[in-house]
Amino acid sequence: MASNKTVVQVVTDESKGRNNMAIQRGRRMVVRWGLFILSILLLVMLVLWGLGRLNSFLFNENPHFVFREIQFEDTTHFTSRSIQTYLEELGEEKGGCVIGRTNLLTLDLNKLRKTFLEIPIVENVEIRHILPGTLDIRIKERTPLAFVSNAQAVTGFIDAQGFVFPRYDNKGIDENLPYITGVQNADYLPMGTKSEDKYLLSAVDFINEVNIRPQIDGAAFTPYVIRINYERERLECNLKPLFSNPIFPKGLLILIPCDKEKMLEAFERLDAILKIKLKEGSTLSFADITLQYNVNTKD
Repeated sequence: MASNKTVVQVVTDESKGRNNMAIQRGRRMVVRWGLFILSILLLVMLVLWGLGRLNSFLFNENPHFVFREIQFEDTTHFTSRSIQTYLEELGEEKGGCVIGRTNLLTLDLNKLRKTFLEIPIVENVEIRHILPGTLDIRIKERTPLAFVSNAQAVTGFIDAQGFVFPRYDNKGIDENLPYITGVQNADYLPMGTKSEDKYLLSAVDFINEVNIRPQIDGAAFTPYVIRINYERERLECNLKPLFSNPIFPKGLLILIPCDKEKMLEAFERLDAILKIKLKEGSTLSFADITLQYNVNTKD
């Protein structure tokens, strides 16, 4: 009986010994793999650090790529000198740069472009590097389509796409631009953004349509004043003649709907009326072409 217990005890001790050895081998394996992975990570970090230092040495901190000059073609309101001053005053957080100090390869061109587009008068801007040290900037200014005014004074401009922007000065301004009057909240136009006033945009549609439509020989005209009637959803437009106009030598007042589709139909009615007047040799001073039938006209 004692002999059997001895055998069981020996077997148990051998089993425990094998388990302990297996555990120790497992621990050593974990340590080896841990050291291997740590070595790989350290190697990768060392390589990345080396590449970063090499990139800084060759590019980001290389004095060869320091900003040296601006290449810019003057526009109506911007000159090379004014652009240089603007860039210096911006600050790095908005993409600013200083001649002789800023490395062009570290300059965030997308951020700088967004900053330029925040200027209400700027419609588009292109910026690129010309290595090693030139910054090329091309600005397209908004082209005013009409003056925008309240009941008293001009408060800004609007372009053919419906973007509003302030009147900085009289540089490059065609004083014969039409006036869009009676604009609601004209003193608080969202400068540099497209207007959300559908009636103001209708006035823009009207001017654009006049500018592209083939006009009748002997009855050419251009808009002079466009009053927005919000209550009746129509435009009250004063047209002035171009050249010698026998139909309305002193001007013509028309009433036209704001709705784009109805506006185009009204233009067709106006053309028909002008052809009749031209054929008759009679004059016209007023036409309510919001009406589809029995158009109200006055000689």
